[in-house]
Amino acid sequence: MQGIGFVDSGQAKALFSKRTRQLVCGSTSAECSKRATFQDKRTLLAPTFAQADIKYRDTGASVLWDPVYVDATVIGDEFTENEVEVFYYEDPVIRSANIAEAPANLEA
Repeated sequence: MQGIGFVDSGQAKALFSKRTRQLVCGSTSAECSKRATFQDKRTLLAPTFAQADIKYRDTGASVLWDPVYVDATVIGDEFTENEVEVFYYEDPVIRSANIAEAPANLEA
């Protein structure tokens, strides 16, 4: 996460949420927050949850490809309210390749 004025408090966290629906994460149906690591005053690093572990509280369904929002804190539970969008995506599957269609400046 990029921002301004982060401090190395040892309490940094990231909160994953939705505007209109409550989420639960993991097998314990806990709040969707993870410890973050202070990198510098402009950067916090935080892992995301596995896509299958972020679910809607009301239905238990996975968020699948819906955007999830992330906010940060460095002290307690006073999170930013920026709601930075995070999307999950599928890795592409290459079904075939045609060397004749490769750009001329690339070697095959």
